[in-house]
Amino acid sequence: MSYDPYHPYHWCIVPECKNTSIRTPGKLWIQIPKDVNMRNSWLKLARRDPKTLSTKSILYFCEDHFDLENDMENYTRYKIMGSVKRIQMKSNCTPSRFDCQVDRKRKSTPNKSLHSFIKRSTIGEIEETMEKEENHVK
Repeated sequence: MSYDPYHPYHWCIVPECKNTSIRTPGKLWIQIPKDVNMRNSWLKLARRDPKTLSTKSILYFCEDHFDLENDMENYTRYKIMGSVKRIQMKSNCTPSRFDCQVDRKRKSTPNKSLHSFIKRSTIGEIEETMEKEENHVK
């Protein structure tokens, strides 16, 4: 692959995240803020030691570590247009998703069909109990 100045190589700074601009070319890449406090906060959230990285380095998180719909200022434009010239993150946003780090994996939401099954079973048990109560009272 030749160097393209408009599409430079990116890799996600989050330990255990395997995303790169080559491996996952469709991902959005969010540059770590230049503000030292915010930068350090992001790096600590990712479990990176800010002291080991130059403050002059341009580092990136991949989109997997954000709730883009809530964290990205121009998300609606991105969804409608399919791309944006520059990703604009909300000033107070921080990366919050680290599923690539095994010990931080979020619990997946239970299967909806399982919820429905449990709900139907519970309703059935309640109705059955109520019928027994009514028959017992008569």
